[in-house]
Amino acid sequence: MEEVLNWYRLSYFEHRVEQWLVYFMGIAFDLSEKDLLKFTKRLELPEKKIDFLVNARARTHQVLMRFSRTKKMLPSEIYHTLEECTIEELLYMMAKTNRDESKKAISLYLLKLRNVKPILTGHDLKALNIEPGPIYKEILRNLLDARLNGEIQTKEDEIAFVQTHFITKGARMASTRRA
Repeated sequence: MEEVLNWYRLSYFEHRVEQWLVYFMGIAFDLSEKDLLKFTKRLELPEKKIDFLVNARARTHQVLMRFSRTKKMLPSEIYHTLEECTIEELLYMMAKTNRDESKKAISLYLLKLRNVKPILTGHDLKALNIEPGPIYKEILRNLLDARLNGEIQTKEDEIAFVQTHFITKGARMASTRRA
């Protein structure tokens, strides 16, 4: 745990980490859910923290299981696998796993992937004459995945991507006439 926490500290991340929580996960997450609940109640942790720990235990076990079954993941798959995890969960998993591929994936997420965002916004999509609605979420997610996977780099790439994958495929275009 200490090695991972030192790596995080030396990487100059802005987000402060609750170190005690990472150590606690290392101690308690091999317990069954029932024993974890007993342990946390005995320590008189607040109910909110207990709920977090129970959910974090399930989430980290699920993520580590997925990593153990998958040989190679695209950056977008790594991103979507880890995006719901807290920094503490990520550091715990990095310390817990013995698989170099898993450590590299978590490290890549922390160092690069978690800060990737599409350049285009809903305003840009509207300017491209795409009718506002649920399609925006789909478009922005596809842009994010393409950016994560290195398929697009610039705003122009994103516009071309939207035009190729959505406008020519029949995304609902905003009417130029208003009733």
